[in-house]
Amino acid sequence: MDAEKSTFRRHFLCRNDFLLQARREQKAQGAAIMHKQVIAEGVAQKKISQLEDDSHLASEKAKADAKFYRAKRETEANQLLLMP
Repeated sequence: MDAEKSTFRRHFLCRNDFLLQARREQKAQGAAIMHKQVIAEGVAQKKISQLEDDSHLASEKAKADAKFYRAKRETEANQLLLMP
């Protein structure tokens, strides 16, 4: 009877240790997944920021080019008006 109890107890403790180890591994895997997700979000945010910066730069360049073209055409028109 004592041998059966001892065997049962050992089996229970081994099973309990196995379950605890499995839970630890699950938590570790979950933490690794969360870490990868945070890194991926950071990379995605940097890409989005870079695209926004590029878009803003292109917009400002287009405005500057248009302003320069307009000023150049006005200058040419004024020169034609001043000619006899």
